[in-house]
Amino acid sequence: MASDGDANMEDADFEDDADFGGDDDGFGDDDGFDDDGGDWGDAEEDDGFAIKHDEKALEKQRREKEEAEEEKELQDAEWTCLECKHKNKGMGLLCLGCNKPNLGELDRQKRKREYKEGQYWFDMFKEIYLPLQLHKSAGLDLDIKLADTHLRSIFVHEFVVRKVPDMKKYTDKDLKKKCESCTCDFDEKEVSRAELNCHANICKECCGNWIRAKISDENVIPFIRCPGEDCDFAIPVFIYFDQGTKLKPSDLYKMIAVYCEKQLARNSNWISCSNSKSCKYGFLLKISESEKEVECDACSTKQKIKRKTEFDEGFNEMLKSGKIRMCPKCKFPHMKDKGLCNVLQCGKCKVWWNWRTKDMADTQKGLKQQARARGTLWEPGELEYQMKLQRDDPAAFRHLLESNGIKYDPNYTRGQ
Repeated sequence: MASDGDANMEDADFEDDADFGGDDDGFGDDDGFDDDGGDWGDAEEDDGFAIKHDEKALEKQRREKEEAEEEKELQDAEWTCLECKHKNKGMGLLCLGCNKPNLGELDRQKRKREYKEGQYWFDMFKEIYLPLQLHKSAGLDLDIKLADTHLRSIFVHEFVVRKVPDMKKYTDKDLKKKCESCTCDFDEKEVSRAELNCHANICKECCGNWIRAKISDENVIPFIRCPGEDCDFAIPVFIYFDQGTKLKPSDLYKMIAVYCEKQLARNSNWISCSNSKSCKYGFLLKISESEKEVECDACSTKQKIKRKTEFDEGFNEMLKSGKIRMCPKCKFPHMKDKGLCNVLQCGKCKVWWNWRTKDMADTQKGLKQQARARGTLWEPGELEYQMKLQRDDPAAFRHLLESNGIKYDPNYTRGQ
C-alpha cells in the first residue's frame, strides 16, 4: 500500500502543468488537426436526437439479411424426389439419386425471379407515383433528377438503349430547311432540330408534343418511338430532358408511373388498390403471403388484399373457347384482335409466338417466314377482313395496327 509520502513524490518525467504537457514538444498540437474551427470531418453535430439514416441503404440491408436467412433455410431443407423417392438435402436443381430436375425448386426460383422483378418496379413506382399525386393535389415540387435517374434505369433494364442507333443514319444532304411536322423553318434558335441519330428533320418542340401525346395515351411500352414517318427507333433518353422539348417534370413522372403500372399489372404478386376509380397505387405481396390487411399509401383506403389463385368463370370460358390463349413460354394470357396475323409478341416475357401452332422464336421475321411456309400465318378469313378494312375504312385499319403496337406503312402490301 502506497504511503502519503509516495503519493506526494514528484515524478521527474511527468509535468503536471495546467495544460498536461502542452510544453512538451513531443506532445504538442498536431499541425494536421485543427480543433479550433469546430470542423470534425464528415460528422454532423447533433444532440443525439437528430440522427439521419439512409433509408435505401437500410432497406437494402434488410432484404439482403432476409435473402441470407432464406438461403440458409433452403440449404438445410430436405426434399423427396417424386421419381425415385430419394431424399435430398438442400434445394438443388437435380435429384442426387436419379439426376432428374427438382420441379419444386425450379418453380420456387421462377416465383422468386418474378417477385424481384416486381420489387424493382414497385420501388420505382413508389418514388414516382406518390410525389406525383402530391404535386397534383398540393403543388409539391417534383425532383427532375429523380425522373432522370429512373428513366435511364428503365432504358437499361428494358434494353431500350439497343433500340437507339449509335451512328447517324443520315447525311447533310438529307437535312431539310423546314420541320417535317410543323413546317416551320429551322433557325436553331426558336426552331431547332431534335438531335436524333435516326432523323434530323423534326424540331425539338414537335418531338416534345409527340412524346406528350404518347404519355397521355399511355402508349409508352416498350418505348416511345421516333416521330419520323418511317422510323421504329426509340427516342434517346437525353431528348426527354432537353429544354427545347418543353416537357414538364410532371410529364416525365407520369410516363415513368405508367411504365411501372403496366409492368406491375403483369406480376402475380401485385394487387391493385380497391379504390380503383381514383387511385392507381397498390401493394406487392411477398411470395409467402396470401392475404393481409393494409392501408393504401396513396389514398389511405383500408382494405384486405388477397392473392388471386384462380381465374373467374368468365375468363375460363374465354380460355376454353380460344378467345384467350396462354403464351407457350410464360403462360401469360393474350387476346388477338380480328384482322391481325397469328404472329404476336408476349407482353410479359417478350417471346414471339404463333397464335395457332404455339411455335416460338426470338424474332418476328423468322417466325413469320416459318408460318408462311406452313400456311399458319393467318386464321381463315382474317387476311381478307384486313385487306377489306384497309380499302373501305383506312382510319379504322390504321387504328387496328397502331393499337397493337404496329407501325402503319401505306406502302406495305398486306398478305406478304
